[in-house]
Amino acid sequence: MAKNVLSRTFVIAAAMLILGSCSPRVFEKSLSGSRDGYRLTQVVAFSRHNIRTPLTGSGSITDSLTPNKGLWYNWEVPAGELSLKGGTVETLMGQYFRIWLEDSGLIPHNWQPSRREARFYSNSLQRTVATARYFASGMVPVADVGIEYHPHKRDRVFLPLLSTDSEAFKQEAAKELNERLSTLGDSLACGFATIERVLDFDKSPWFAAHGRHLQTEPVPVRYVKGKEPRMGGSLKTATSASDALVLQYYESGDPIASAFGKDLSISEWESISGIKDMYVELLFSLPVVGLNTAVKMLEEVRKEFSANGRKFSFLCGHDSSIISIMTALGAYTQGSLDAIEKRAPLGGKLVFEKYTRDGADYARLRLIYPSGEQLLDPGTLNYANPPKSRTVMLKGLKANSDGYYSWNEVVARINEAIKAGKQAGSGQLPAYLP
Repeated sequence: MAKNVLSRTFVIAAAMLILGSCSPRVFEKSLSGSRDGYRLTQVVAFSRHNIRTPLTGSGSITDSLTPNKGLWYNWEVPAGELSLKGGTVETLMGQYFRIWLEDSGLIPHNWQPSRREARFYSNSLQRTVATARYFASGMVPVADVGIEYHPHKRDRVFLPLLSTDSEAFKQEAAKELNERLSTLGDSLACGFATIERVLDFDKSPWFAAHGRHLQTEPVPVRYVKGKEPRMGGSLKTATSASDALVLQYYESGDPIASAFGKDLSISEWESISGIKDMYVELLFSLPVVGLNTAVKMLEEVRKEFSANGRKFSFLCGHDSSIISIMTALGAYTQGSLDAIEKRAPLGGKLVFEKYTRDGADYARLRLIYPSGEQLLDPGTLNYANPPKSRTVMLKGLKANSDGYYSWNEVVARINEAIKAGKQAGSGQLPAYLP
């Protein structure tokens, strides 16, 4: 264990040397492109935590899904916490934001922001607080900034909790769920088959006890006011294995060992990850559900926009946070993501950027995230190979010829989404959502 800690600490130190030896312009051009006269005035980044340990530890359901439970990765930190590699990657992400924002003129070199100028706020779980701390250490390395969080509290800003469970809401959610399930085709069955093969599932204690394979079946979802949507069935069971396999794939950096000795293609890893992705999608990307669960998150983003003197905000939550927000806004990315997770990759950030040009305000939205390769090997995250960036588009809004939206139209969309989310108990959707 001491050897692993030392080697990963060396990775961070080596990466910092790389960062210090290169021109920041390379990063800005690679990540952001030409600014064409647009002056950056504010950034709000809503982040997912970086690589964590599985939520299920030794003796949990994942042990029962395989006869090879001794082959699971031997994690060095407790269940559900940010991993050592996760901290490494997040520090590098912070470094890149520092260079980008310095190069854009938003912040000075070695910025020491006042409380008014910057805010770092996270959910109270260890993995989100730690992600915010690592990011801040990379972005403002000479500043003593605090991480705001609320211990021993379920923070609604980051948790997709329902504020309604009316019959109209549940009927609309059920209709949307069935419509989404009808479009899945063979993707779930393919993911189940790949996971079963990796785990030697037919020899597992779970299979011996239940006598059946993982299967596509009616997906039971419960909607209870004040709680997150909950799912049962094979998809939930398989998600525990999918989550554990994907996380050990990234943390170990050894794809074959992570697949219990099987040499999988990237498409097969994407199929495994697709099970977990579909689980989160079916819970939080249904329009009426995303609208309702994103209200507090969008209110926090809106508050940051209007905070006097604010230049940069970092809000750290979960994949469900980003998926709920994007669903509520009618947002989607252009192009497939360069990661085995396809909607909200580990360490990914939904970034709201405010620009001024010729007296008018504009907005650009992007998803900035470490690629699958960079999560496997943080040493590949450097100026020649920066974090990935995908433009985020908004249904029903038209960007100008430079790819920027009117700032007022984006704020209006956020206000509309908040209003619709509060009224989701009626089962009605705003015009920009299908």
